[in-house]
Amino acid sequence: MHGGEAVASEGKVLAEWAAPVAGLYGMGPASQVVSEVAAANGALSALGCRWPNPILSLEVLTTSAIPFLRIIPAGYRRLRDGAQLGLEWGP
Repeated sequence: MHGGEAVASEGKVLAEWAAPVAGLYGMGPASQVVSEVAAANGALSALGCRWPNPILSLEVLTTSAIPFLRIIPAGYRRLRDGAQLGLEWGP
């Protein structure tokens, strides 16, 4: 997709939206992008994510919007002290 998000569970893609411009911006009409992002957020909520806007949260945590925190495959890294911490997904 060259950027964007895909939500999958048990080998099945539940929702996706492509964001080929800098990995953050879609090329389709605004109504389509809004619909696809809403579907991805809804799929994540259905899988148990309790964040109010998971897609936006992931975008903020993986860009320079928060210069001292980065999501990495193993969890996240606090850049201020170099600590690498796991992600907790349970209740």
